[in-house]
Amino acid sequence: MSRRLRIVGTALAFVVVASGVFAATAQDTAASMPSGIVDLHVHTAGIGAGDSGAFVNPEMRDNFRFRFYLRAFGVTE
Repeated sequence: MSRRLRIVGTALAFVVVASGVFAATAQDTAASMPSGIVDLHVHTAGIGAGDSGAFVNPEMRDNFRFRFYLRAFGVTE
């Protein structure tokens, strides 16, 4: 997979997720946030490699989005 495709996939995933999150919370947080501050967070996931204890819920692993995320980030299980 080309680097450009990974970047576009990653950006698309971010836009899809962020559009829902920001739309739902923008009005609530806008009034309480100092101007010039952007509040973001990310979720990390793992598959337990190296006995890390990290895992992806089986329900998510069986979802079509799991493969999309793997491809978007250029990784495999």
